[in-house]
Amino acid sequence: MRLRSISMQWFRGAAESATLELGGRSAAIYGTNGAGKSSFVDGVEVTLGGGKVGHLSHEYSGRNQEKGLLNTSRPAGQQTAVKITLTDGSSETLTWQSGAPTRTKQGATAIEYWDYRRTALRQEELSGFIRATKGDKYSAVLPLLGLSHLETTAENLHKLVKAIERKGDLPSLRAKLDRAADRRREVFGEQTSDQLLARLEQLRLIYAPTQAVESRTKTVVDVLIAIDDQITSLSADQRRAAAVGEIGGSDLAARLAKVSEAASRIAEVAEPLIKERLEVLSAANGFASAGGDLQSFIACPACGKEVDADEFREHVANERDRLSATQKMYDEHRAAAGEVCEEVTRLRTVFGREDLAGWRAGLSADLAEHAAYLAALAPADLRSRCGPGNIAELQARVLPVVTRAAEDAKASPPQVQTLVDHQAEGRTLQDSLKAGALRAGLNRADALIRLVKELEAAVREEIAERARTTFESISGDVQRYWKVLQPNDVITEVRLVVPEDNDKAVEVALRFHEKAQDSPRLTLSEGQRNALGLCIFLAMAHKAADKDCPIILDDVVISFDREHRSRVGALLRQEFSNRQVILLTHDREWYFELQRTLPGTHWGFQRLRPFTTPFSGITFADHGVDITAAKARAKTEPEEALGNVRRLMDVALSEVAERIGLAVPHMRGDDNDHRTAGQFLVALERAATKSFRKKAGDAYVPNADALAAIKKTKPELAIWGNRGTHTFSGSTTEAEELIDGCEAVLGAFMCDGCGTPVGVYDSTGGKVECRCGNLQWRPG
Repeated sequence: MRLRSISMQWFRGAAESATLELGGRSAAIYGTNGAGKSSFVDGVEVTLGGGKVGHLSHEYSGRNQEKGLLNTSRPAGQQTAVKITLTDGSSETLTWQSGAPTRTKQGATAIEYWDYRRTALRQEELSGFIRATKGDKYSAVLPLLGLSHLETTAENLHKLVKAIERKGDLPSLRAKLDRAADRRREVFGEQTSDQLLARLEQLRLIYAPTQAVESRTKTVVDVLIAIDDQITSLSADQRRAAAVGEIGGSDLAARLAKVSEAASRIAEVAEPLIKERLEVLSAANGFASAGGDLQSFIACPACGKEVDADEFREHVANERDRLSATQKMYDEHRAAAGEVCEEVTRLRTVFGREDLAGWRAGLSADLAEHAAYLAALAPADLRSRCGPGNIAELQARVLPVVTRAAEDAKASPPQVQTLVDHQAEGRTLQDSLKAGALRAGLNRADALIRLVKELEAAVREEIAERARTTFESISGDVQRYWKVLQPNDVITEVRLVVPEDNDKAVEVALRFHEKAQDSPRLTLSEGQRNALGLCIFLAMAHKAADKDCPIILDDVVISFDREHRSRVGALLRQEFSNRQVILLTHDREWYFELQRTLPGTHWGFQRLRPFTTPFSGITFADHGVDITAAKARAKTEPEEALGNVRRLMDVALSEVAERIGLAVPHMRGDDNDHRTAGQFLVALERAATKSFRKKAGDAYVPNADALAAIKKTKPELAIWGNRGTHTFSGSTTEAEELIDGCEAVLGAFMCDGCGTPVGVYDSTGGKVECRCGNLQWRPG
């Protein structure tokens, strides 16, 4: 389904109303820089892109891009709107009052099936594609291939792995398992699991022989309860000795060492990270000073390194990966700190027992101060701020208390020491059993992660395979289009390839004078690279021909010279005559060339006036060859009508001169292409007396009517037309008379009999005629 119109109200450069009427035809739209051409492309993108425009995605545009999308002069109470209407009458409208837009539809519109990346191509996107890294090409090509949904699936699977890690707190679980394994080795050495279960049975027979054996978990709980009961039944001195033994048997030192180890790994990157933050400011200042011109080498804002501008994005991606490894270090440190907090909590509980009052009273002044510090500790606070200073303080103030308890525990009665040792064994066995359950859950999580990663790999392989298949299918189109745009360049086998070693990369390969090239950046000029990018886009867009969505090209010939600009028109005529193509350009000469070379039955041509103020907005000039439109304004806006008809004659007489082969004085450079209507009228008057003939019976006679019209109109155009254009003064009478004269001049070169202009048919001897031969132009 084709575009009938694009209407905008207080959107971007549009004021109260700006409508691009297309009627389902292809169109070329000319406007100077800043006239508002791209606002129509923005209107299409914002409709297809969920209310956002890509090039406005920056910090200054606002949360909903309202600072960029809404006309800055929108009157209070007015709304911003964009309406896309198709040739079947269906439409989609986006309206903004404040915040995000509201979407309404009329009819079963086909717009929802269009993909912006297959529909529109801007100059910056064209030049950026070839210059981009392999990863960025991949991102740009996927929408053109129609594979965005698969890439979204792959990315979601990748995020799912991260979510499983985060929601399951897997780093903390792994830390617990590591700690349980370490404690098991400290207490039991290298004994096997069967040996540990046998030891549990021995403890059961010693302490809980009458308890029913239901599960290993219950058995170890029964053993610990029985040991606690025996400790409780001891004498006060024995209970004190047991409590001292519990404190002395703490593994806090090992847990603190683990946190310190994790902290030391973080310290290795902490200083560079602080340095990087400072260099972000320095690099940002460098960007501002350079005016955003990313050439040669630039300082990466993430690390400060000098990086080739072409590889900048890829380097930033690598930096993100490096910093993700740093995040893993922080996760490990957090888990180790949690283990310290748990042990500190247990020590505070044991240390606060009434049985230890006498022991606490016998501590030295220094140790008593340390004991008070332990009693006042808040483990919850410690968990949130367990930095190097906190670890050092725990080592300096809590470990001495543990060490003193361990020394005093050596003097404990054998009966008490045995209970303490068996209690430590029971707790280690309990932790080991819990670790087994945790390990089972962790194994399930790891199995799920492996499955998700396999699914992601399968999706990415599917993307790569479909990409390779599509690339093979369009390589012929790309090569054919290239031969139209660059017929004399010895470049062959242009193709898109997916590197075997990277499933998220795309590169353009070719042969340059029979030499294989892995990238067009190695040998092609900027104009050639942009031509190649255009060929790839058009080949991709051609894959969507079944949807008959339009192709919009916004100023894509900036880097093309005159010859290659002409070839773009030829390519569109040859390959895309059945598609609606909308060209927007600020190249005036190319626009006039397109008017002469593209078939008027399928193409329309419109021009925008230069932009004046946001309140006036985008305005269209009169059609370049529509005298009727100029005549309609003669009574109300005579100056505008005079200026329009003068510009109209610049174009129309250049076409007449080209058809009849009018001899004009040679002019050097661009002046040869910038002749005005006045210059053509001088040359026509000089040559028409001998060359312009009209058939009278069987003979040809001078075309007196044409010569009279030329002689009359030449001074009027020079005086009235120039005055209306340059001094903005003129009368309705002057405008109407000049328009009538211009109509007479142009009408003189159009045959009333066959309805064709002089020059459509070549006669013998270099003469050109209308199709019926009634009008004839003979060379001088």
